[in-house]
Amino acid sequence: MCESIGISTCWVGVFKKNAVNNIIFGKKGPGVHNKKIYSLIALGYNENEKGIINNFTKKVFSTKRITIKKKLTPDSLRVFPQFIWRGLELAARAPSARNRQPWYFKVSKAGGKEKCFITEIGTILPYKIIGWAYPSLDTGIAAAHFWIHLKSIEAEFQVKIKSEGSSAIWEFTVKSPNNNP
Repeated sequence: MCESIGISTCWVGVFKKNAVNNIIFGKKGPGVHNKKIYSLIALGYNENEKGIINNFTKKVFSTKRITIKKKLTPDSLRVFPQFIWRGLELAARAPSARNRQPWYFKVSKAGGKEKCFITEIGTILPYKIIGWAYPSLDTGIAAAHFWIHLKSIEAEFQVKIKSEGSSAIWEFTVKSPNNNP
């Protein structure tokens, strides 16, 4: 992930579609290739760069990162295994529209299962961002970051996606790996 080498990312869902289609597909457009562009990923600033735009980006977007503790629901565990904490750190760094981070985290013990935890990543409702009507997409990107972390440490887990109104809720049931308490 770019964040681990000091480069922030931002995905863009609202952009001039025709201009981007012409750049990527040429004048023939996406219909010829049967492909459609839904979003773009912008690679952001480098911590060591000193330019005005770079400094503006750091001040406006980087400082908006919200801590995991603030994203935990009131009924969430506050103490849980480090490997889950690390996965949530990566989820919290996921790009979102206007860096709004519309998600919440909830961690609980899986009933009757030793060393098993349920980690829920869902969209805070109601949630409105002017010009962006898909906060569940942002939440899905955060959940994908958590999923990638679990895969990278070879954790044993299952994932369910539930629906609550117009919101998707990602529920990970995770067994603590042997080398993690």
